[in-house]
Amino acid sequence: MPADNFTSWPPVLNVRDLPAERAFYEKLGLPVTYEGPEYPISSAFGTTTIDFGIQAAAEENNPPSS
Repeated sequence: MPADNFTSWPPVLNVRDLPAERAFYEKLGLPVTYEGPEYPISSAFGTTTIDFGIQAAAEENNPPSS
């Protein structure tokens, strides 16, 4: 795939409690930019200056999240 197809490669944070983390970022005012059936355990957030995703951690985080 040509490199010019990507404009960014946003980080994805592993989280223990996906619904709580999503609510936290929405409360901060970050809009959900992606949510779909092909990746039901993840969501993406973004603005013109920030873009990142969260997903349910497959195992215990190291170091643990708070």
